[in-house]
Amino acid sequence: MSDKNSLIDFIEKNKKDIAIMPQSTQKDMLDEIIKSLPFGSLLTKDKVQDFTSNVSKLIQSKPFLQEISDKISQPRAGETEEEFVARGTAVIKEVLRSKFEK
Repeated sequence: MSDKNSLIDFIEKNKKDIAIMPQSTQKDMLDEIIKSLPFGSLLTKDKVQDFTSNVSKLIQSKPFLQEISDKISQPRAGETEEEFVARGTAVIKEVLRSKFEK
């Protein structure tokens, strides 16, 4: 259920003006994060690349953006920008975890 001021509507309306991180940069960042994890050194380079590619595609997909947009919604009454960003970040992490812990 999307309303006029949802995250996905904002992204769709402003996608030309929003600086989206290039997919190659996303993959590089995800590679570094995975390598820093305790199990990261156990993964082959191909497995890391496959995983980062899947995450990168997912976070740019419209269904993913719609799901987080619906869950985050609008800022709550009295919520600061920092609190809103923290809540949004937590939602994104929760959704990503649910997608990849299967």
